Formats: sequence, structure tokens, C-alpha cells
Amino acid sequence: MAALRWASVPVPEGMSLVSFDEDECLAFLDVPVTSVAMPLVELGSAAVDALIARVEGGSERDVLVREPMRMVHRESVAPRRA
Repeated sequence: MAALRWASVPVPEGMSLVSFDEDECLAFLDVPVTSVAMPLVELGSAAVDALIARVEGGSERDVLVREPMRMVHRESVAPRRA
């Protein structure tokens, strides 16, 4: 947002801004920022399960979490243009 402000690009009129990894402090910025919220509890749980399996002699494997991410809508995204 600072770079957009430095370049005189207004948010969201000139450019929409979306953050990845929801943080409640985003709601308190000059322009509250829309963000993608990750399923952190599910990610952590799946990572721990994979680590335990590895420690117990299992093979290394990717961690896949099927819980959907969710969009936290705030004022930093402009309506779609016609």
C-alpha cells in the first residue's frame, strides 16, 4: 500500500489490493485491506500428522489440506467495472 501511495495510485479507485494470509490488523489500515484467510488450524494439524508419520518411519509426503480458503472482503477492492 505504501508503494501505491508513493506512486500516487489510489486504493481501490486506481488499483484493488488483496493480501494473502488474513490478519485482523488489516481492518484498521487507512484503507481496510481485503485478504485471503488460510485454514491455519487444518494446515498445522496436517503438518503435525505428516511429521509424526515421518518420525515413526513413514515416507516423506506432501501435505494436502482440502479446507477452502475464504475471502475477507474489505474496502481495498473496487467493484468490477462494466
